[in-house]
Amino acid sequence: TLGRLNSNENAGSNGAGASATAVPPSHLPAQRSDEVFAAERAVLKTYDPHTSQWGEKDVLIQIHRKPFSEGTMRAAYRMKVLQGLDVRGRDRDWVVKLSKDPKEDPKQYWRDVQMQMEAGMYAERYNQIAGVPKKVTFLEIFVAVLPDRAGSPACVIERFVPGKYSKYNDNWAWSDESRNTPQAFSHWSWEASGHVQLICDLQGVGDVLTDPQIHTIDGRGYGRGNAGLPGVRKFFLHHRCNCICQALGLRSVTGKVKGPVDNGTQWHGGVKEANRKRQRMLESASVGL
Repeated sequence: TLGRLNSNENAGSNGAGASATAVPPSHLPAQRSDEVFAAERAVLKTYDPHTSQWGEKDVLIQIHRKPFSEGTMRAAYRMKVLQGLDVRGRDRDWVVKLSKDPKEDPKQYWRDVQMQMEAGMYAERYNQIAGVPKKVTFLEIFVAVLPDRAGSPACVIERFVPGKYSKYNDNWAWSDESRNTPQAFSHWSWEASGHVQLICDLQGVGDVLTDPQIHTIDGRGYGRGNAGLPGVRKFFLHHRCNCICQALGLRSVTGKVKGPVDNGTQWHGGVKEANRKRQRMLESASVGL
């Protein structure tokens, strides 16, 4: 669970101390008081992937008591940002993600934030490529420490994105070939990193992504989901290049070019140009693992 507030918690009152009383009543979510915790402080730990530096920001938040979604490892709770961030309307709606394993190392939250923010940095580079038909975005994510709760537990928070949530590939072998952009981005990340990292396990709403996994060739960093070189090999063993991979000139990693995937988003240059690039890819040397 998220843990209890200290003794001043009261589901029917402001109860989180002096900072809660500073919130104008008109700014509080229109929800029954028994559905949400009292307003409380949170210290956001922010990560800048360009400088590898961490920062802090104090905010006031309010979290739902019950999760609205649960995965294998995490439960997701709705959250409102009341003060501390420049947000209005729907931008006040955020999500708290908390491990379902009480024994999980809290440092995993920091690793998750670092991983997603670094994936976002790669997405910025990808989006600068001329002609890419769709851009890729990763949600900004923070570690949130809740100092008014016993033990000051940590969690991760990110903006709530309305829409249909879909999974496009996993961190091992499966991929949804009806979507070209996520599969091409994963392949491209391997090339863009100089063959040392692969960004996979892509999921989200449209091309607004969250919860990626990064595999590294040495298996270091990025938490327990980092399957290292075996994970990279497994991904490419099952990956089938699509027209975006071809238009980007991405080479086969396994030496076996399957193809092509003609459904999904097409490159602006058209299929013929993509096929010409694919032929050049077939003729070029593969990048062996």
